[in-house]
Parts: sequence; structure tokens; C-alpha cells
Amino acid sequence: MRKNGGALISIRFATAVFAALTTAGLFGCGGGGGGGSSSPPPAPTYTIGGTVTGLSGSGLVLQLNGGSNLSVAANAMTFTFATGLTSSSSYNVTVLTQSTGPSQTCAVANGSGTVGSVNVTSVSVTCTTRSFTVGGTVSGLTGTGLVLQNNGGSNLSVSASATTFTFSAAILS
Repeated sequence: MRKNGGALISIRFATAVFAALTTAGLFGCGGGGGGGSSSPPPAPTYTIGGTVTGLSGSGLVLQLNGGSNLSVAANAMTFTFATGLTSSSSYNVTVLTQSTGPSQTCAVANGSGTVGSVNVTSVSVTCTTRSFTVGGTVSGLTGTGLVLQNNGGSNLSVSASATTFTFSAAILS
């Protein structure tokens, strides 16, 4: 009987060892079961940005590729879009909304290209304050010597034959 009991213990021991090795083998291979295939890491992305000069108003909104909008604060010196683009992607930065208060015209230089393998920082936005001329119409003037002033200066003599006038000095917004 000792022989049979010893054989039974050996079979149980061998079964336990086999189960342990099989379990260890499953955990050791990561449980993927797919032969080692895994998803590739996402492609790196790069930001688009640059410098701003002359911005003194508010309301300037830049746009990246017709969709990502970026409001730029007055007196900002740099900007960077939050949306990143992958290498070899095209980019196009445009002005969606011009600056107001004062009224300004902002233009983009180096605003389009193809993303390489670094962040784009070469876009340049330059803003200039708009200027306006002041003028009007004259009617019913029969005498001579009428002199108009614009902001305490820029004297303009108006003759009786004149129907319109425009000051030569433009006024900034």
C-alpha cells in the first residue's frame, strides 16, 4: 500500500507543479495572446506659434487651419496655438478678427508651411493702428475767411466755392 500511496503523492505533486508553471507562463507573457503585437505609440505633435508686434487693441483672434481659434491679448509678444500638429502636416495661420479699441490692422507673415520635427515659432503678426481722415461738406457759405481746425491744429481755409473739405493730417483710431 505504501507503493500506491507514494505514486499518488507523486502524481499530485507533478500536477501542482504543472499548474504552477502554466500559470506562471501565462502571467509572464503579459496575457496579450496576440503573438507580441501591440499598438504603436502615437505620433509626436508640434505646436505652431510666433511673435506679435504693435498690438495695442483687443479682440485679435488668430486661426490655425481654418478651425483652431486663439484670442491674443493686447500687448502680447508671443502666441502659441494649443492644437498640435504631426510632422509633415500643413499649417496656415490667418487673422479671423482684427483688433479694436483702437482699430488696428494685423497682418501675418510666415503663416503657412509644413511642420518638421520641431515646434514652429517663426510666424510673425504685425499690427498697425488705423488712421482716418476728417472731412465734411460745406453749404451756404457766402463770405470769406472761414478757417477750420482739427484737434486744435491742422488749420484749413475753406472758400465760398468749396462744397467739401478734408483735413490733410490723418487721425489715429
